[in-house]
Amino acid sequence: MIEGIEQDTLEDPPLLFREYVGAPPELKKIMDSQFKLLKTWARLKAKGGWYSWRDQLLGGVMPTLTKNAEGLKKVSSQRKELTKDKLRLKELRAQLEPLFPGIKEQHASVKSQLDTLRSQREEIELADQEELRRVREEISIVNEGLESRHREMEVQSRDAAQLSAEEAELRRMIEECKGKIERAERVKELNRGFEKNEVEGFKGMKSRSEANDRKSSTVDGHLWVGSDSSPRIKGGDVL
Repeated sequence: MIEGIEQDTLEDPPLLFREYVGAPPELKKIMDSQFKLLKTWARLKAKGGWYSWRDQLLGGVMPTLTKNAEGLKKVSSQRKELTKDKLRLKELRAQLEPLFPGIKEQHASVKSQLDTLRSQREEIELADQEELRRVREEISIVNEGLESRHREMEVQSRDAAQLSAEEAELRRMIEECKGKIERAERVKELNRGFEKNEVEGFKGMKSRSEANDRKSSTVDGHLWVGSDSSPRIKGGDVL
């Protein structure tokens, strides 16, 4: 493709090239100086465009670069502080290194105790699980017994309530019977018969009364007549 362009250029060169080829040596010198100036201008023009693009590019990057510079300053300051910390750490390490063997021994002892305690805890947990299962079974049995006892108490409570009602009914019946007995006693007292000795006494009293009446009637000349209101005994016998 380039060879074709060169061939076309050689066959039909531009007007400037033809004038340059046909110009005298003095003109060629002038044209060479102008070509150099033109070339320098073009190069500087290109550099100007490149610097303009570079300026635009840096205009967007500059804040970031500024921040990075500030960060680098902070990092530098932190490095200084880190250097101081390293020195301080070295001093502390030099002070603590003599204590490391004792700390390691203590750590090993504590670790051994911890392992022992862990194994004991596992054994206790296993034993506690067995004991817990046994206690749960006992609690379950006790709960069943309590429920059974509660049911029995409910039945006994119902029975007691029924017995109380029956007792109250019996007391009422007893009181009613007592009242009937008292009334019967009063009726019996009113309608009871007389004993033989009481009848004999009544007869003697009547005889003495009749004798007295006859005496009185003889004295007064009147005859005593007995009334119909003489005492009676049970069964309708008249005295």
